[in-house]
Amino acid sequence: MLIKNLAKDLAPWRPIDSLPKFFLKWFIMSFFFFGINALWMPLRLDFHAVVYDSHFIIENFLWVALAFTSAFALYESSFPQNETKTYSVISGILFALLIALSFKNHQVSFAEQFMPEMSIWRGRCGIIISIFAILETPFLVIWAKRGAPRSAGMSGAFAALTSASVGCLLMQAICDHHNSLHLILWHFIPLALMSFAGFLVAKKVLRW
Repeated sequence: MLIKNLAKDLAPWRPIDSLPKFFLKWFIMSFFFFGINALWMPLRLDFHAVVYDSHFIIENFLWVALAFTSAFALYESSFPQNETKTYSVISGILFALLIALSFKNHQVSFAEQFMPEMSIWRGRCGIIISIFAILETPFLVIWAKRGAPRSAGMSGAFAALTSASVGCLLMQAICDHHNSLHLILWHFIPLALMSFAGFLVAKKVLRW
C-alpha cells in the first residue's frame, strides 16, 4: 500500500538542459524582453554618434560579459558538484569596472547632481531595469529548480543579475543621462538590489 501511494506521487523526470540548449533558451528570452522594450522606447538623442565612441563600446561589451558570465554561473550552480566562486569573482570585477567607467563623465559634484536626479523621470531607468529582473528571473529560477543547486541563494542572485544586466544593456541605448550619480542611483543600485532580492527569494523557492 505504501509503495502504491508513493508511486502515485511520482512525476516524470526531465533531464536538465545541456549548456548550448540552456544558452539558446536564455538568449531567446533575453532577446524577447529586450526587443519588446526597444520597440516602444526611443533611442537616446546622441545614439548615432555614440555608437562609434570607444568608451560606449567598452561599456556595452562589459554589460554583455556580465550578463553572459552570470548566466553561465546560474547554469553551473544548478549542479551540486560544481563551484561558482570563479564566476562570482569575475562578475564582481566586471561590475567594479563598469562603476569605474561611470566616473568618466563626473564633471559636476554629487551635491549639484542630487536634486535633479530625485525625479520619477530620471528614476525610470531603475524601474525598467527592475522590471526586467522581475519578469525574467522567475523563468530562470524555475529552470534551475530542475537541477539541484547547492547554494540556492547564489543561483537566484545569478538569475537576477543576468536579467538586470540585460536591462542595463538596454538602458545604454536609451538613457540620455550620463552623469555618474545617475548611473549609480538608477542603474547600478537597482541591479544590486534585484540581485539581492533574487538571493533571498531563491533560498525559499529552490529549497531541497
